[in-house]
Amino acid sequence: MSSLKSVTDAIVTVAEQSFFAYAEPVAGDVALPGDCYEIAVAFSGAFAGAVRIVMPIALARDLCAAFSGAPPDAEIAPEDVADLAGEFANMACGTWLTALGETECFSLAHPLVTTRSGDAAPAVAVMVINDQPISVALELES
Repeated sequence: MSSLKSVTDAIVTVAEQSFFAYAEPVAGDVALPGDCYEIAVAFSGAFAGAVRIVMPIALARDLCAAFSGAPPDAEIAPEDVADLAGEFANMACGTWLTALGETECFSLAHPLVTTRSGDAAPAVAVMVINDQPISVALELES
């Protein structure tokens, strides 16, 4: 199995390579502003669990625009932003699991995206993507 650090490394890779964004872990607590998406991607295989990411909706919108090549001020449907937030988490989870080099295949569930207040987000690991904070959690089943 792996550590939360390798999950955050996967998030950096996905953010930088697929979303043209700068990402890095930060030390300490960082408040997540306003409304956020909480995205959970469950997986099973050599071991099972879920990767959970909480990000501000504004960041998800920025990532969606970058990924699709839309201008920064383009109107993007909220359901498209939520879908892209789920895809971001799915790509991060898949990148992390692939990097582990396990011989058994993993199955990923469809990302579950919900809306929540940023101040209620769990802060297991905190990162910033384009100077906007996210929280990341790795939940492993025993």
